[in-house]
Amino acid sequence: MAVKPKLTRIALALLPLLYIGHAHTATVIWNGPNGGGWHDGNNWLNLAAPTALDDVQLGAFDTQIGPFIAGSNFEAASVTGTGTLLVRTLSDSGLTLTGNSSLGGLRLERGFFRSSANTAISGPLTWQGGAIKGAGTTRVEGQTTLDFHSGLDLSGGHTLVLMGNVIAGASSSPAFLNPNALNIGSNARLVNEGSWLEQGGFNTSFNNSSANVVSPGNFDNLGSFTKETASVTTFDFGVRFNNSGNVNVNAGTLRIFGGGSSTGSFHVAEGATLAFGPLHSYILGAAVSNAGSLTIEGGVSAAQGLQLGGHTVVINGGRLSLAASSSFADLSLNGGVISQLSSQVVSGTLTWAGGTLSGAGSTRSTGTMLLTGSDHKAMDPAHTLITSGNTLQSGTGTIFVQGRLINQGD
Repeated sequence: MAVKPKLTRIALALLPLLYIGHAHTATVIWNGPNGGGWHDGNNWLNLAAPTALDDVQLGAFDTQIGPFIAGSNFEAASVTGTGTLLVRTLSDSGLTLTGNSSLGGLRLERGFFRSSANTAISGPLTWQGGAIKGAGTTRVEGQTTLDFHSGLDLSGGHTLVLMGNVIAGASSSPAFLNPNALNIGSNARLVNEGSWLEQGGFNTSFNNSSANVVSPGNFDNLGSFTKETASVTTFDFGVRFNNSGNVNVNAGTLRIFGGGSSTGSFHVAEGATLAFGPLHSYILGAAVSNAGSLTIEGGVSAAQGLQLGGHTVVINGGRLSLAASSSFADLSLNGGVISQLSSQVVSGTLTWAGGTLSGAGSTRSTGTMLLTGSDHKAMDPAHTLITSGNTLQSGTGTIFVQGRLINQGD
């Protein structure tokens, strides 16, 4: 007869420790008052503030984290409510959520809002300072207002999706500890699905403060991005600008220094500037209209070519790579390279102050060609330069022609 194994007293005592399962969670209900503090146990129905394992129900009440409580990290498994949550505390304090949540609105003035799950905000987001972080995703259906002055931080791999109207800018000029910047950390992503209006009168920037930028942050424009004021907005090194919507530079300067790509459109109004910075490359689609200025200091490639009938396109030490027929009103090469595999026509003024004409295609000047400056100029063996208008030489720099030069003008 088989002998059944018996559990010893020690084994029986260890059984509770061997259980692996979900920790118990409780539902904690806000009892008011409207606008009261999260930390105050008297504001909760069970007379105690929530813990990390609790599911929180705020109802329609507005609630605040703070004011200015240092080192207090408030936690909850999830939060559900239709009111506005205000975070107004010190930089090392804030709210951490680990489960899916929903809010009527979020106002972040100082401190942090951290989530490793999904948060839906049905109303507005007002972001004046502090951080949104954690490996989760926050979606905002209402209007978003961003004030860059005190510095905003999107980090920890967080994705912030803005679905409504966005009003962005800085309330005053940059100062010590007030950088007028939004940090988009490594692997973090800001997605504009709505209508973004950059209207502050002070310079602002999107940067990545990571000491070693291995994985850049991303700004994805799926809707419309419009710059309205005569200031400078910079997407700096470590932040890619990806555009599948519409970008309108109506005033000032939009600088894209961190690379990226576009399958959408860019429109640069008269008096405005779109600038692509050094070190990083940008893949540009064909939908570009330019009544202002377009400057290139890094690498820009356009496989479908460019048709720019507006103001000056300036290459300052960068590389413009064109794989299809292109046309320009005015083009200035001040060092760097224009590589053309097809043909390009400059109908206005072609200014060649330095740099190289490259590629197996051709460059045709039908207006005025100016050879200026003291820098070296070169044309690769496979390239053809055709001048059918006026050519004026005023510079002292050498011209090294290996390709074919055809003069059909004066």
